[in-house]
Amino acid sequence: ALTLDCEGLESDDPATGRMLLFSKNKATLNRLQSTFPNMEVDIEGNSQFPSAGLQHLADHLFCEPHNTSESAPNCSGMEIIAASSVQQELEEVAQRIKALLSNDRVHPQEIAIVFRSLDELTPRIREVLTDYGIPHHIESQARLATCPLYRTLVSLLRLHAEDWPFALLLEVANNHLISSWDALTTEGSTTAARASLERCIRSAQLPGGRQLLFDQLQRWIENTETSSSYTQQLSSQAQLSLQLLEPLATSFDQLPREATLSQWIRELEKLLVEIGVIPDKPFTSEIDNSTERAIHSSWQVLKRGLKAIESLDSQIESNPIAVNITGFLEILETTARDQRLPGNSNQVGCVRVFSSESARHVTVKYLFLGGLSEQSFASVAERNPLFDVRRFDQQSIVQQSNVSEQEQLNTDSLQLFYELVTRATHQLTLSYPALDAKGQPLSPSPLLVELKRCFGTTNKPQKKTTHTQNHTTQNQPQPNPPNTKQTQPPPN
Repeated sequence: ALTLDCEGLESDDPATGRMLLFSKNKATLNRLQSTFPNMEVDIEGNSQFPSAGLQHLADHLFCEPHNTSESAPNCSGMEIIAASSVQQELEEVAQRIKALLSNDRVHPQEIAIVFRSLDELTPRIREVLTDYGIPHHIESQARLATCPLYRTLVSLLRLHAEDWPFALLLEVANNHLISSWDALTTEGSTTAARASLERCIRSAQLPGGRQLLFDQLQRWIENTETSSSYTQQLSSQAQLSLQLLEPLATSFDQLPREATLSQWIRELEKLLVEIGVIPDKPFTSEIDNSTERAIHSSWQVLKRGLKAIESLDSQIESNPIAVNITGFLEILETTARDQRLPGNSNQVGCVRVFSSESARHVTVKYLFLGGLSEQSFASVAERNPLFDVRRFDQQSIVQQSNVSEQEQLNTDSLQLFYELVTRATHQLTLSYPALDAKGQPLSPSPLLVELKRCFGTTNKPQKKTTHTQNHTTQNQPQPNPPNTKQTQPPPN
């Protein structure tokens, strides 16, 4: 069984102005029907909303202007917030969620917050929701490139590939994930051992070169011409430094010059075990050490990503491709940038926070769609994307023959926005920062302007502008707002 969004499939009338908007759905259905002529198609009706405003939005968003009723229904279930800043926007959203949760009939899992991207906003969202005492689960997962294991692995490989440069050697010397060094001490002090290594590296003042460093350490150890306390201390520290560095150098020498990705994975796992970054024992879920669990999880994600790349290459090339350490570092960087670490999957009793791509198929009663500024929710083209939606005839839309890549990107942006604003069944709140960090005005997304246009000239979703002057919230008049309501923010 295959499922498709039924929007745009029931009617072939191009007069609605939304044919290109749902052209992917139509083209996919046509392709399936041509491939499987006997396939049964069951088209179910669109969702029905208890709110007249939300129902009108689902039926008329991105329609031709002449198909939009001049006397649109009451915009119940919708609100637009124009905040003075991103921080103020998040606080306005938190206040409304707090007010909803004060009603015993509203549960946290019935509320969702959506932004186009969570990469930069996650710390702010977490801080605001925590300050308001709102239980929450943020979908955003950290990228593999941010984890300590990846940074340690890259530092080690670069140290070997670049012949032990000064800055990288200091970085590795102070990396406490290398636990094998913790046991190599003369006085039982790990801190003293690492401090001795760092002092020797700095005293040598060598820009790079493993053999040059080892030769200098050996000269300090063998220096018996003077018996000063400084010389004796330096000799002792050099001896301890060699005990730390020689096993690492031996492990580096065992790395291949060129190898396939599978071979690199095996050799790196061996290296990480030898220097104590990952344990030399099977991992069990009962392990209490959170750091060890995080390292194991990161390593598994990295291995899966590298194996996926090798699997894809094997479909193109008959023999596995061997890469040197420089090429492997490039592949490692790409993998770590694309892969994400697993997060906490427990969402019970929490307000959920999604990125737009994750939320497009999540249905909730109360949806807060934020960050609707021109920069985040804008057309990828310079001109209005709605022009692309309305200028194709039915035949070109169905055949996709006249749809350029740029115009398809515009369509994808429109369809994403449509799917997001139709995810709420009871209440839809849209928000955007009206000022940037320098106090300059910001324009709302043209898609938000289009949303208001679909309600005609007599009814529009109520719009509230917030300011932070003297820590108060003020309602400001909006241009052409015949029936705009002035509302007070909910209590904290």
